[in-house]
Amino acid sequence: MQSNWLGFRRTAIIAGCLAFPAFAAAAAAQAPPVLPPPTAAPAPAPSTASVVPAGPAPGPMIVPLAGFGAPGQLVLTVDLDSLQLTVLRASGSGSSATSVLIQPGLDYFISPDVSVGGLLSYAHGAVASIGDDTFGLQVRAGYNLQLSAAFSWWLRAGLGFFHGSDSMGHSGSTLPFQLFLPVLWHLVPHVFLGFGPTVTTDLVTSDSLAKQTYLGAQLVLGGTFGLR
Repeated sequence: MQSNWLGFRRTAIIAGCLAFPAFAAAAAAQAPPVLPPPTAAPAPAPSTASVVPAGPAPGPMIVPLAGFGAPGQLVLTVDLDSLQLTVLRASGSGSSATSVLIQPGLDYFISPDVSVGGLLSYAHGAVASIGDDTFGLQVRAGYNLQLSAAFSWWLRAGLGFFHGSDSMGHSGSTLPFQLFLPVLWHLVPHVFLGFGPTVTTDLVTSDSLAKQTYLGAQLVLGGTFGLR
């Protein structure tokens, strides 16, 4: 009996030893495969595209304070030295002298900084009982050169016709050419004050008048109105 039990245990141990490798192989076949750890993706290569440098910043634009010289602008001017009203009386003699000069101008900007216009003139003078009157007109063209936000240089050239007569029956006419180059100071929007040199020379005169040339400087006061 004891020999049979020992024989059974010996048989069981031998069978277990023979079966263990088969079970281990089966378990290894059913286990999931071990994957290698993921590797990091390579960094992208630096771009070789050329970088275009930014250009220089644009400079400041000169903008006139009142938009002087814009197309469609109407300019009313008065030469300050042409506004004259003088009355002189000599005490005790009863004689007097009177002079009046009015010369308004009107200009229109047909394109940026380019103007066309003209002026009308009336002058009256009287000494004692002798008086004279002069009527005139002028057509002119101009160009405005912007110097800064508050200053500009308005170059104007004009051709005029003036006719005068007095109470003694004398009369005469002139055809003068004028160049006026005032620098304008735009005090506030739509109002300016100007000063500059001027030259006027008679191109043609009637037989009774001698040709004259005037060199000097004068003041001008003006205002602007937009029509567009």
